[in-house]
Amino acid sequence: LAPSGSLTPLLITKHFGGGAGELAAAQSAMGIGIVIGGLALGVWGGFKRKVLTTLAGIIVMGVGFLGTGLTPGNKLPVAIGFNALTGIAIAFANGPLGAIFQAKIPPEMQGRAFMMLNSLCMLAMPIGIALAAPIADHLAVNYAFIFGGIIVLGMGLAGLLQKDVCTLDSQEVGGKAAPVTAE
Repeated sequence: LAPSGSLTPLLITKHFGGGAGELAAAQSAMGIGIVIGGLALGVWGGFKRKVLTTLAGIIVMGVGFLGTGLTPGNKLPVAIGFNALTGIAIAFANGPLGAIFQAKIPPEMQGRAFMMLNSLCMLAMPIGIALAAPIADHLAVNYAFIFGGIIVLGMGLAGLLQKDVCTLDSQEVGGKAAPVTAE
């Protein structure tokens, strides 16, 4: 999703025919969505299984980007709504994920693990932009959002289908399967 930051100004000007005010509204909607999502997550706490809250957030992020890309050029307020939804989803995806990492990565490995995670995320940004830019140039900028949304939605759904991901909450530190107990 890294290309969205770079491509949002083009989406607003080229696809929606807007200017600085419309760009500010779209970016503010995402920021406000993140705050609302964080507050809602703080009050509610998410699903009992944190990984399901994260996967739901990822799926809704995909829906938000897909919806933004599919929004007709004369319906900017709808796209702004999808930006707010994406912001809420970002909070739901990232909040529990940090807690999962802290609970499941042995303390002596956390520094290295978080640094590797950050490095991989930073590496993904130029790769995402390199992939999205030709799509925006050759098709239209909204197609980069459509393709990105489909990929993120697919990632979230794939996570739901993988047992090792869905059972992450019940795994012991270091990823070992939790012992089976008779109840």
